Amino acid sequence: MKVLFFTLYPGFAPSSRFRVNQFTGYLEDSGIECTVLSSIAFRDYLRYYGSKNKAKRIYLQASEFFNRVKQILEAGKFDIVFLQKGILSVSLAGMDKLLFSLCKNVVFDFDDAVYLFSPQQIPGWCSFLEDKNQIAKIIKMSKAVIAGNKHLADAVSGLNDKINIVPTSVDTDFFRPAENNTNNDGITIFWSGNRSGNYLLKDVSRVISKLASKYKIKFVIQSDSADFIDFASFSPAEIIFKKWDKEEELSNFQNADIGIMPMHDSEWERGKCAFKALLYMSVGFSVVSSPVGLIKDIVRDGENGYLAGSEAEWEDKLIRLIEDKNKRNEFGVRGRKLVEEHYSLKVNAPKLKRILEEVAAA
Repeated sequence: MKVLFFTLYPGFAPSSRFRVNQFTGYLEDSGIECTVLSSIAFRDYLRYYGSKNKAKRIYLQASEFFNRVKQILEAGKFDIVFLQKGILSVSLAGMDKLLFSLCKNVVFDFDDAVYLFSPQQIPGWCSFLEDKNQIAKIIKMSKAVIAGNKHLADAVSGLNDKINIVPTSVDTDFFRPAENNTNNDGITIFWSGNRSGNYLLKDVSRVISKLASKYKIKFVIQSDSADFIDFASFSPAEIIFKKWDKEEELSNFQNADIGIMPMHDSEWERGKCAFKALLYMSVGFSVVSSPVGLIKDIVRDGENGYLAGSEAEWEDKLIRLIEDKNKRNEFGVRGRKLVEEHYSLKVNAPKLKRILEEVAAA
């Protein structure tokens, strides 16, 4: 079986990395030939993605379009096209017709509420080219649909009767607790994300600032960009910004004591797969999160982590963990066990393999 995986972004980007790339080793060992192509080229992603410059955005979308058209023209050589999140980062009219005319066996995978809006927007002067119903059409025509969680699956359940749930999964051989956590210099609170989520940090800045006046804490932020982060708002806390780097990623996780996951209660956020919390749990440290969406199924308040729905609760729950090392360790052990049993690559890779085999055999 030959499977062509279409991702929007290069392999290091979270959705490409955790929904596609980390599965290919297992699939290839199982006899499935895997080819992964992103619509946005690696160089273009680094130079232009997220740019505020209009000309750069237009160039990126034009380059992405020509890349994807070229890739789609090769799709007929494969048994299955696995489409992750969308054909393009914008819903350009007609692209779905082109894809499905050349490949009938399409599996659509999504880990965000992309049925609400596309990751990127078409410039206003050519908005007539946008097909806002494209994701719904793709879901209807796909031979199988894979959702990252039940909320997403339920949202599109009326469009296709072959909807599967495969959680965004953690490679627990890689993301693992440190053998010896040498962090004895106070408490390290950790947030990992990317540019699009940096704005959420303002929701906890006042709490971190208050805690820093009482306790010796460091707040480590790991992101691909420092945009939209008001570092001064965390004063007097010691803030350490670490630009995401694959070589340092694991050690940044392992050297933390508490991971935080602030969220807004919106339809988009409710569709999130709570992957940040799963990564925190996989390396064995405790989690405090807003009670939004899937996280309420993952974090059982007071049992394997804490949920905080207000500023007062954020302060209270963080203080409990700062002051109680045994509780931090207890949550860490339970969280790791949960990930290993339900959200690990070892558990979910066979599920993906089964779905692909069923589509190929139909």
